[in-house]
Amino acid sequence: MAIDPGVGTFASSGTTIVSPLATTVYALVATNAAGSTTEMTQITVSGAPSPSDGLPVVSYFTANPPIISAGSSTTLSWSVSNATSVDIQPGVGSVGLVGTAVVSPAANTDYILTAINGGWVYYMTITVLVTGAPAAGEPDLIIEDISRSGDKISYKIKNQGGVAAGASISTLLVDGAVAANDSVGSLASGESKTETFTGYAYACTLPGDTVEVRADTGGAVTEGSEANNSLTVSWLCLIFVPPPLLIVEKTVTLYSSSAEDGHVRGDGTTNPYPNVGDTSTNVAMQAFLSFDISGIPASATIKSASLDVSSGDMLGDPFGKLGWMRVYNHQYGTLGSEDFTPDFPTGAMYTYSSKPVASFTSSTLVSALQTRVSAATPRFQVRLQFLSPTNSDGISDCLRLGSAVLVVTYE
Repeated sequence: MAIDPGVGTFASSGTTIVSPLATTVYALVATNAAGSTTEMTQITVSGAPSPSDGLPVVSYFTANPPIISAGSSTTLSWSVSNATSVDIQPGVGSVGLVGTAVVSPAANTDYILTAINGGWVYYMTITVLVTGAPAAGEPDLIIEDISRSGDKISYKIKNQGGVAAGASISTLLVDGAVAANDSVGSLASGESKTETFTGYAYACTLPGDTVEVRADTGGAVTEGSEANNSLTVSWLCLIFVPPPLLIVEKTVTLYSSSAEDGHVRGDGTTNPYPNVGDTSTNVAMQAFLSFDISGIPASATIKSASLDVSSGDMLGDPFGKLGWMRVYNHQYGTLGSEDFTPDFPTGAMYTYSSKPVASFTSSTLVSALQTRVSAATPRFQVRLQFLSPTNSDGISDCLRLGSAVLVVTYE
């Protein structure tokens, strides 16, 4: 698996730190015998803010690898903030706040990073060790890479010597303290393998850690060089900030169920048509409507609701002769004579003084609906009745309701 531009080749999982100076698109190319696939991501680099007063801050200044053989190269990496200038010597010179530089020292070299912010100066020094080639006929163990995945730390160890290396112990140090050991089997000449410090759960210490892996702890393997057994990396803690919880509102439109709607008369008889008012024989009628709310989850919060009972027609003059019409929440289940309600109770969800022409909404409707939804009640049911049961004029004055509509918005 490779990451471009300029990041390198990696195992199938892991992490690495990049410090682009400008907005950069990185491409990950994974390849196996069946072919390759590519995924891309963009890191956006915005303009840096002006430094504030005080010392510059050096997040990291590292050499990878810190030990090289004569004629080889190492990469210096750094990240500085709150500085107006950064300089690295010897041989690198003035650089940006974040970057990398490839150097090839001929001998052991101390590289000094100098960060300046007005009258404030901060220095950091790292050492690159240069060794000769391993002695002929001897093994030589080096650490090539350190990576992390979750709470596991892995590393790549190689025998660059001319003969096989026997079994050895590798040691992990975090911020200078021994954290774990790992047993490594024998390695043939030129062989490398990736090992994991099993049994150790790594937890990063904010803002970051310096991690070192040392090969051949205790010197069990006689090597051509004992000076190149370790590799040190520094990384910042990976902090996961969960995205804000996205609350989505949903609106449903429910129609009253004709199989459950109807009316109850003052004499106790029921009828499947939702009529409200009085009959030509001066018998009061109260209408009942039923809505299936089983599709609204019990955990839902009702944000708004409206009820439209304007469909249907009107006989006579019910509002002129019988007065106001009120709409109540009435959970009747199966309609029966016991559902006829005398008088004109308070607690209605809405009161009409004339024929309905549009839907209504009210806090009482929302509250009643919330109560039924939270209790996982499968139906929301309604009763409509006039102030006066009848005016005893022998003329039917009533509303003959059509299919009522309940619109509910919830989250």
